[in-house]
Amino acid sequence: VDDFMNLLAAVSGSTAAFGSVEIDHITYKEGEVNIALMISDLQRLEQLKDRLAGETHMAVEIQSATTRNDQVDARIQVKRGRS
Repeated sequence: VDDFMNLLAAVSGSTAAFGSVEIDHITYKEGEVNIALMISDLQRLEQLKDRLAGETHMAVEIQSATTRNDQVDARIQVKRGRS
């Protein structure tokens, strides 16, 4: 539970300060957080990934990104350590 709360706190701080991100859902499994979200475009998604990696000092990977209805439906994975 503590690991989940620490990961969630790190991720939520970065995404809240970033703006223009709509989180659909978050899942946690064995030291990693998977986030399904909507964001305005691919450039902003890459910027969010870089911000999460820089602020959390964790490995951040874009798992998928699909453009639909002028937005990007994406999945990001955040886990301990660096990629």
